[in-house]
Amino acid sequence: MQLDRLDHFNIRCGPEHTEPLRDFYRDVLGLQEGARPAFPFPGHWLYLGEVPVLHIAGRLPADAPSAGPDGAAGFDHISFRARGAKSVQRELDARGIAWRGTPVPGTEMYQMSFPDPVGVKVELIFYEGER
Repeated sequence: MQLDRLDHFNIRCGPEHTEPLRDFYRDVLGLQEGARPAFPFPGHWLYLGEVPVLHIAGRLPADAPSAGPDGAAGFDHISFRARGAKSVQRELDARGIAWRGTPVPGTEMYQMSFPDPVGVKVELIFYEGER
C-alpha cells in the first residue's frame, strides 16, 4: 500500500455543532464551503482549493460528548501545513482563541495548536523557521 496525501477528515458532531464548526474552519483557517452530496443528515463539506478536505457530519445525538480532553472523537489532531505564523497568531488572539506554539526539535518547523469549537485539536505546521 502507498499513501500519497491526506484526502479528508470527518468530524461527527451533533446537528447543533455543524454551523459553528463550519464557521470556525471557514473563518479561522480559510477553508471554503462547497458542494456536498445530499446525505440524509445535516453537514458541510469544506474545501482547500478544489479538494473537499473536511466533512462535517451532524449525525450524533445532541447530548453526545464532544472531543474534549478525554479524546471521545477517536483521534488526536488535524494538521495542516501553513504559512504566516505571526499573522495567524494575531488572528487567533483577536478571536480570543487560546493557542500554543513550539518548535519541532531538530528541524526548522514550528507547530501551533488550538481547539476548534467542540474540542478537536487543530495543528498548524510552519516550515523554514517561521515563528
